[in-house]
Amino acid sequence: MRSTILLLSEDKPGVLNRVTSLLRRKRFNIVGITAGPTLEPNMSRFAITIDDTEERTAKIIKQIDRLIEVVEVVEIARDKSIMSEMLLAKFRSKEGMLDKLPRCKELYKANDEIIVGFIGTPDEVDLFIEKSKPLGLIEISRSGITTLPL
Repeated sequence: MRSTILLLSEDKPGVLNRVTSLLRRKRFNIVGITAGPTLEPNMSRFAITIDDTEERTAKIIKQIDRLIEVVEVVEIARDKSIMSEMLLAKFRSKEGMLDKLPRCKELYKANDEIIVGFIGTPDEVDLFIEKSKPLGLIEISRSGITTLPL
């Protein structure tokens, strides 16, 4: 089962490494990870998406919480949070193509290629990718989930 863990930590060198090393040692598959500063000075927020059982997820949350720099760690429920992901998608450029790609923004255009940006929930990003394949989709890059609790 996919789960998203949200953690708040002190912004110190090596925190991300300690968290991901713990997940690696426990043989968790990290599906995605985003990290960045918060409005509070010297604090960072991480959103880590993993794919594992509920039981193992609960155990790893307790272990992450024991790390010295971690201030708070919780599993985020999709219905109790706002989750968003950014997608960059490269296409073979065709006339009128942007009309067939709703809610995206043209970021780059060359002779025969176009790169667009799309922001949505993970499910919306998945759907955008599926609908884009017949339109000449060449390559994608996903940011990973970022989230805030409601």
